[in-house]
Order: sequence, then structure tokens, then C-alpha cells
Amino acid sequence: MRLSGLILALFMSASAVNADDDMPIMTVGYYLHAFGTKNSSEQLQVVSYLSGIRDHIYWQCKYKVTVRNLIDASNLMIAASRTTYHNAEFVEWANKTPYGDMVFVGIKANPPNGAMKCS
Repeated sequence: MRLSGLILALFMSASAVNADDDMPIMTVGYYLHAFGTKNSSEQLQVVSYLSGIRDHIYWQCKYKVTVRNLIDASNLMIAASRTTYHNAEFVEWANKTPYGDMVFVGIKANPPNGAMKCS
């Protein structure tokens, strides 16, 4: 009986932590800064973020990709966007555009293992 009480308390505290999650959305600007300045803690956050996207794609679509595939796909989309903006406009765009958008658009546009079939 004590064990079930402890498990219930654990679940209740875990859900309270999730409710307080107020982390900002990762932007293209953050990604570019992390890898441009070679900040290892920021790079680790980006890789952790991409690991979550990779897992989501697997569980949602049964499609296997690597973090490297996701980085390459997003880089293609960022490079394409870069050609359409002047420097100041690109910085503004990068600082307000969610990085996840570039990852998902890039992986759908250029899937490394054939087309994804998601439900």
C-alpha cells in the first residue's frame, strides 16, 4: 500500500513540473548562434531538441531518421531562406522563426529514406 502511495505522489509531482514548463520556443537564430559560436551547452540543447523531434517522427510515422538527417534538412531550408533576405532582414527572420518549422519542412521536402507516411 505504501508503494502505491509513493507512485501516486510521484505522478502528481511530475505533472506539476510539466505544467510549469515555460521554456521559449527554439528559434533559427538560437540554432545559428549555437553552432556559429561553437557554444557546446547550446549545441547540446539543440541536439536534445532534435532527438525529441526524431523520436516524435518515429512514433508518429514509424519513420527512422538521425539527428544528422534533421540538421542537414534544416540547413537546406535555412540556406534557401537566407538567399531571399538581406542581412538585417535575415537576422529578424531567424530570431522569430521556430527552428522546428525548418526541421519539419526540410525533412518533408527532402526525406532521407523515402517519403514519410504519417497518419
